[in-house]
Amino acid sequence: MTRNGKTARLPLAFREQINIRLDDGEQAASLLAWLNAKPEVQALLVAEFAGHPVNAQNLSDWRQGGFAEWRWQREARAWMQRLAEDASVPAANPGLHPYISALTAPLALALGRCLVQSAPAAETDPAARRALLRIAHELSRLRQADYVEQRLRFDTACWEAKRADAAAQAKAEAEENAEWEAEQPEREALVASLRGLMPASIPPSAASANQA
Repeated sequence: MTRNGKTARLPLAFREQINIRLDDGEQAASLLAWLNAKPEVQALLVAEFAGHPVNAQNLSDWRQGGFAEWRWQREARAWMQRLAEDASVPAANPGLHPYISALTAPLALALGRCLVQSAPAAETDPAARRALLRIAHELSRLRQADYVEQRLRFDTACWEAKRADAAAQAKAEAEENAEWEAEQPEREALVASLRGLMPASIPPSAASANQA
């Protein structure tokens, strides 16, 4: 989301400091005094906001917007890090797939608890019955997603096995060709030596004399 307020227009380093100070619970008065005293901030305010300082309302707007987003992102990163550690998933693994897979089991348990809690009232309460049907629907979707993931893993394993077999076959053929080429001089030398041992052809005149 693009923000155009005074605080949002500040350089990233200042916005980060503001977020950290707000997160530490610093009061608005001291934070504003620090911020408006900075030459870089004063220059920006003169250039874009007619020199009007950052005030309490600006800071309150930032607290509800940019700061809230910053805190949410930080908590999300920390949560994903904890999830990765608990699920033995490498934190450097790109994408969300490992985290989604790790969430499947606790999500199924949570839906199961809701199912157990809703089942008794579903017989007489239409709202509870509708909630029960929604839970059952979500469980069905979760099971289907689990099946798709397992099938994907199976297909991936088969593809990787075929690729490994093809690579091994190609390597074996390359080694065989290399061995054949390496033995070519020996074969040529053997043929030459065999030719040297063969008797010379008898001239036709000498053959006629021998017959007489």
